[in-house]
Amino acid sequence: MRQVLELRIHGIKNTPPGEMLGVPESDTVRDRGDDLGGFWVEKNPPVRRGLRREAYSWGAFARSGGGVGSAVVVLFVHLGWLLLLPFGLCNLAYWTRRIPTQSGAWKPGVGAAGIRLFALGLTLLLVATIASVSIDLIGVQCYRDGNVCAQLPGIFDLLLGTNRGFRLAILALVPVVAMLVLYLVSRRGRVRYEANIEGEMMHAPAATLDDDDVPLLATASFWTESRVSSGTERMHFAASLLLVTILLAWDRVFSTAIGCGDPLTFARSNCLDSGGAIAAQPLASACVALGFVGLTAVAVLVARPPAPTATAIQWRRRLAGALLVGGGALFVATAIATSFDEGTVTRAAREGFLGLVTVPTALIAALLAITIASLGWRRGVPTWLSTSLIALTLLIPVVGALTTSGAPELFGYFVAAALFVTIIQLGLVFVWPLGTDRSRVRAEGWGGMGPGVVLLLSLGSTMVLSSLIVVGFASWLALPLSVGKNSADEMWRGPGGPPVDDPNSPIDVPNAYVEFGVALLAVIVVLLIVLAPIAVLRLRGIPTTSAGSMNAISLQVAKAERIAALAHRAEPALGVVAATIGLGLAATVAIRMPERSSMEAGSAIAWIANHASSLAVSTLSTVALGAVAAVAVNALSKRERPAGLIWDLICFLPRAGHPFAPPCYAERVVPEVNTRVRSWLTPGGRLKPDRRVVFSAHSLGAVLAVSCIFALDSAAREIARPRIGLITYGTQLRPFFGRFFPELLGPAVLGNRPCCAPSLFTSDPWQRQVEKDLAEAEAGPAPETGLRALLSRRNESAAWVSLWRRTDFLGFPVNSYAAAEIDRVATALEPNTYMLTIATHSHYPSAPEYANALTELINRMD
Repeated sequence: MRQVLELRIHGIKNTPPGEMLGVPESDTVRDRGDDLGGFWVEKNPPVRRGLRREAYSWGAFARSGGGVGSAVVVLFVHLGWLLLLPFGLCNLAYWTRRIPTQSGAWKPGVGAAGIRLFALGLTLLLVATIASVSIDLIGVQCYRDGNVCAQLPGIFDLLLGTNRGFRLAILALVPVVAMLVLYLVSRRGRVRYEANIEGEMMHAPAATLDDDDVPLLATASFWTESRVSSGTERMHFAASLLLVTILLAWDRVFSTAIGCGDPLTFARSNCLDSGGAIAAQPLASACVALGFVGLTAVAVLVARPPAPTATAIQWRRRLAGALLVGGGALFVATAIATSFDEGTVTRAAREGFLGLVTVPTALIAALLAITIASLGWRRGVPTWLSTSLIALTLLIPVVGALTTSGAPELFGYFVAAALFVTIIQLGLVFVWPLGTDRSRVRAEGWGGMGPGVVLLLSLGSTMVLSSLIVVGFASWLALPLSVGKNSADEMWRGPGGPPVDDPNSPIDVPNAYVEFGVALLAVIVVLLIVLAPIAVLRLRGIPTTSAGSMNAISLQVAKAERIAALAHRAEPALGVVAATIGLGLAATVAIRMPERSSMEAGSAIAWIANHASSLAVSTLSTVALGAVAAVAVNALSKRERPAGLIWDLICFLPRAGHPFAPPCYAERVVPEVNTRVRSWLTPGGRLKPDRRVVFSAHSLGAVLAVSCIFALDSAAREIARPRIGLITYGTQLRPFFGRFFPELLGPAVLGNRPCCAPSLFTSDPWQRQVEKDLAEAEAGPAPETGLRALLSRRNESAAWVSLWRRTDFLGFPVNSYAAAEIDRVATALEPNTYMLTIATHSHYPSAPEYANALTELINRMD
């Protein structure tokens, strides 16, 4: 008698086992697995002739790790997770590139070096952010005239009376320790499933299938070998140490030299004159030079991965270890050398830490340049051309700063020239795809600009988090101790009385974060102007042409469809968000807030400088407090990560971009599920010909199910191919994953029809695609390729059925809106509720169409 295992896999909702099985949670029991995930069954299952139903739960893999300890410890762990989110987006960008078919040593494709350098830049930007708090805000600005900021804990009084160099050397340990904690948080979040993952990929992930055109998901070791080695992590640590070293040494060399605190007056003040500041601080100058050499070496090694041989990888690990040890030794030496009294510092050095005047802006500029170049990676812009334009864009402002120091007002022309080169790069991105390439990029996310869009979101989220940290901390330091008071005595603690310099405004936020705050306000305003009217327009009532013929139920369904259609516009909406973030970042780099003393009273620029920056600081401070409060509530109420849905989305692919990115839960899910499937099909190691497996996958679970099927077919085609079926529902395989990751889940891989982008302006975002699908359906079925061919039986229809509904804000057809071959439309009403309830993204197995689809699928498999 035929025996079928129906294996249900949940999606991003993290549906509990009882709901997946359609029974109360108390009636379920874990059949195998652990506290993080496993297979659940009913305690007393009803008699189902030839059918066994199991639920596989994986949500804790991506979200767990809150850990034990005091509430304060858990809160800091949750805040650390938020800092990992941009790293996860960076990792996603790695997989949005055009990755070639693998048939030997791993070929990463165009843009892999750019992603690795971008990842290194993110790490350094985070180091600069933490250093801005510990070294600049606390170490420099909070210690004035024998006083300390009153908001700081009493332990900081120990540094009262110490010289500036010693104090900064002690506080420089904070970003180093913070990076260590961040690394530990990242490693802790990897849980047990990454314990069996091998080191850096050093052998060929050779495909086991016969043909050469093998999908990436079907290559051997795709889920079992890491593409980010421990050597890369060490190099990121080494870069962090070297950056802090450069900052400390730079400040020591130039803190006593007048005019060396401003990059626009740096050359004019002869700061690089061998007989000036450099000669006065030879040891610190040598530390600066060695730091730059070491940082350059790290960047070169990060950009160029080793050859896929054991010897090359071993040498890379040794070099990484040597750089880490050397960076640590240089940091200690610099801290000791700069901890002695440096004499009288300039006013600029008393108002801020010199090394952090330019570094954040320079890092933002470099990361933004890589991001703009990445827009053309999929669209065919030659790498050498993009690299040349990047180098030119970054070199022009440096030349301008060195050559216009005698006339700083001329520096704006060099900035304009750099922006012009950037516009040329953007023009190449938009005009390069010609002929057949243009039709190809239309079927890809954001017109083939997916890597750039995701990197913009990564950089934007990094700057939002960085600005929240710096501006929020600065606002907290400037608060008076007593509510309602604003005197200088309330802001300072110590024997010296209020500081002489600007006592009522003791904390000055570094320029880069204030400028980004102003730009962020503009970004928010633009997004409201562009997206809010569209949302309001699309949520207006039902058209009068059809409203009169609608009953109450169909009216509710139509309203739910309109709300769902808003979420269907996610791709163009995110494109608008990324574009505005890019403009805001460009403004942060190119526009410098003028000094108040240099402006005419009553001018528009003066008003912007006086009010917009204050409003930006207030806005960022409010958001910072709100974000910390939200994380605190989450940490106190439950142990899973904040914004759990985001973690599910960014953690389903292997780590390949950033070494501190959160781990890939699929590296445990795929082997674990396939082990269960093979144990069902071959109990005791012997094949049972009458046994079948039906993957029943919801939402993101469909991506995991497809990955399992490809891995099964790659490892044991003779076992898996004739006995596997797939039923999906509420999934985003075609319009989201297929467009954003074409080499992984695109039309050539799944065997479905390509999908165009949704419209941001039409009432139905998929109107053009519906018309195209109907026309193609009349022309006949598409040829069986990819996953459809793998699931086909003797030229019959593929053993794949998929359910979707218009009221589902995250559910789409996987092949065609014509609802032929694979797709079936599910009812828009919940069948098992007392009151009328519109069905959206959940409870597909309760719909009557599910039982029919399951029966049809099993019949196809036979």
